Amino acid sequence: MKDSHTPNRPIRVDAELWDAFGALVGPRNRSAILRDFIRWYIRERGARLPDRPTPERIADVRRAAAGSD
Repeated sequence: MKDSHTPNRPIRVDAELWDAFGALVGPRNRSAILRDFIRWYIRERGARLPDRPTPERIADVRRAAAGSD
């Protein structure tokens, strides 16, 4: 592992939930959102809760996913 990388932390998440999360934030942004949430959760100074997608954005992603089946 490079010194500039953080260690990998595997977590268990249902595939459907993981896929929906990735569809909303982008497959390469999941870690950033999770880190932001953890910083907020442990009350790290200056941390803020990540923004949530709008209900309209969620509906759009769900419609697109339903159309791809």
